[in-house]
Amino acid sequence: MISVKARRKNLGVTCGEVVEAISAYMQGDVARKEYESSPSRRRREIWSAYQFNRSTDINAPGGQLGEQLRRLDWLGSNARFGGIVRNDDFVKEACGDGDVARKEYESSPSRRRREIWSAYQFNRSTDFNAPGGQLGEQLRRLDWLGSNARFGGIVRSDDFVKEACGDVLPCTFEHQCIHNYPLNQEEAAEQRRRHAQDRSRPRSAGSTRSSRGRTIVEEVDDEDDEDEE
Repeated sequence: MISVKARRKNLGVTCGEVVEAISAYMQGDVARKEYESSPSRRRREIWSAYQFNRSTDINAPGGQLGEQLRRLDWLGSNARFGGIVRNDDFVKEACGDGDVARKEYESSPSRRRREIWSAYQFNRSTDFNAPGGQLGEQLRRLDWLGSNARFGGIVRSDDFVKEACGDVLPCTFEHQCIHNYPLNQEEAAEQRRRHAQDRSRPRSAGSTRSSRGRTIVEEVDDEDDEDEE
């Protein structure tokens, strides 16, 4: 999940801030255990992308990436920015579709669990004011409302948004990555010019990133396939 916060609250989140946040995320390091726990076929794909991304090919970022494994290496050949789109099915798959995870319920204080259990029973009862059995057996977020389950409208509350979301009202989109295509000589020259301009710009004070937990990639041998077979 990539979170983007507006630098200027009166403007909201800008396109530039979205692109910068995606770029910073893709430049981030990947934990070694995350790489080593991947199937050997997946590690070979990452290793191939890792080598290409640090090559002298005109379509590659080059040696500026350093030796550590970056998130962009995990994109393989689908490393070109394809925009962001609204995808409700993807959001449901990634963030849940309304059911409450059991561990979330079990980690709540016992008093809170009793309140939720009481609401759970009422909401599935035959009471005239209850939704009824249509809810099913799974725990729903409305069960967490307890007795405060009647709709009272929606209001703007900047203090609530700041407390819950960190000064920003979140909107969730899917970041699409599309297959790379080779650049011609003219496009490559333009890309180098833009990169040179980017490097010449002064970095903001908040752009410094820790290099702890770096992962150095090692080549994957075919022997690693034995555990998959």
